[in-house]
Amino acid sequence: MAPHNREYQKIRSQNETEMKQCQVRDRDEKQALVSRQLKERQNLQTQISHTTQEHKLEISNLRQDISRYIEIGVQSQQILREEYNKSNSPKDRSQGYEPERQPKIYCHQR
Repeated sequence: MAPHNREYQKIRSQNETEMKQCQVRDRDEKQALVSRQLKERQNLQTQISHTTQEHKLEISNLRQDISRYIEIGVQSQQILREEYNKSNSPKDRSQGYEPERQPKIYCHQR
């Protein structure tokens, strides 16, 4: 073999070896990246699930609060209506009940 042919074969062999090493390195780096991304995704999914559960609980609590406030309003209206009906019943009128009269307002002219 000619000297330049041996040198060519040596360089070619060295390049092939380096190429295989680079392929292995690239494959390992890619797998490490995929593994990190999967782990990060799992952590994010856990956070999302936790936040979703908190949100559902908060919505449930708000709905209960709204129901209580509506019930309080209904009860207050019933109490006011009952008090109004008691004070305006015919029984009260027979006992000398007279509605309040509005005071007369006099306007002074200039």
